[in-house]
Amino acid sequence: MSTRLESQHGQEEEDGSRHSSDLKFSHWYTWRTHWSTCSYWVETCLEKSLPNLVIATVILLLLILPLVLFNSYNVNQIGYKVDMIDTLDQQVIDIQSRLNDLSVKTSKSIMTKPETGQKGEPGSPGMAGLPGLVGKKGDPGDRGFPGALGTKGSTGLPGPMGPKGEKGSNSGTVGPKGEKGDKGEQGEKGTSAPTPAGPFSFDLSPASKGDEVSFEVKCFGTCRDVNVRLSVESGDADLYAKEESEPKIKNSNCDDCRLCKSRSSNLDDSCSGIQTQTREGFFIKVTAHKPYANGQLKINGFNLESVEQIN
Repeated sequence: MSTRLESQHGQEEEDGSRHSSDLKFSHWYTWRTHWSTCSYWVETCLEKSLPNLVIATVILLLLILPLVLFNSYNVNQIGYKVDMIDTLDQQVIDIQSRLNDLSVKTSKSIMTKPETGQKGEPGSPGMAGLPGLVGKKGDPGDRGFPGALGTKGSTGLPGPMGPKGEKGSNSGTVGPKGEKGDKGEQGEKGTSAPTPAGPFSFDLSPASKGDEVSFEVKCFGTCRDVNVRLSVESGDADLYAKEESEPKIKNSNCDDCRLCKSRSSNLDDSCSGIQTQTREGFFIKVTAHKPYANGQLKINGFNLESVEQIN
């Protein structure tokens, strides 16, 4: 009986111990589950708030850094000023000591013959003072008087000769006819004068625009009162005359054709009273301003010798 009771009691103790272990395990498992849940929640919150924390940290650094730099600058300035004040105090003390020594020496020199004292040691150099403020810009000064006139420079070398200019298009006007002179003495009988030739007439072949025909006129002596007449049945031809050489036509014009320049749009063109100055002849040119047909050139004068077509 007692054995059964002991066995039953042992069984109860074993059941109690097992129940206690199960209860501890249950508490431990519940605590671990809660801890895992909290850890996961904390990690999730940290991951979500990490960008915001980084931004907030950067903003705090940006706000704190200027304050730290400013405080550091102020501390350095205060230290610099304290050092300067200490140096100034020391210099004031040195000056006061020198003044006292000088006062004693002065009082002694009144009673006794002054003696030359020993040269004192040079004082320590003072600290450099703070830089002063930049002053205001001054007003502009009055305008100065004009300087004296300089000496005249030497005349420069003559420049190179310029190119020859083009020949003018207009000739001088013919002067008025002089008064008739006195009758001269009768000379010896000479040879008979040459008989003037003419009048001359030339038929011109049909021409296209720009075609040219030239003639050379020769006279006995300088040419006088030579008349030239050009006529066409249809179209338009221009008439030119020049003493020195053949007329040169450019842009339907001849700038230096002083003897004759007739550019009428009619069927007839003419020049009358032609007189040469130096040569015993001149040149005539007929130009087709427009195509023409059945053209004719007539020449007569006081002392004509010959007229020849040269092209």
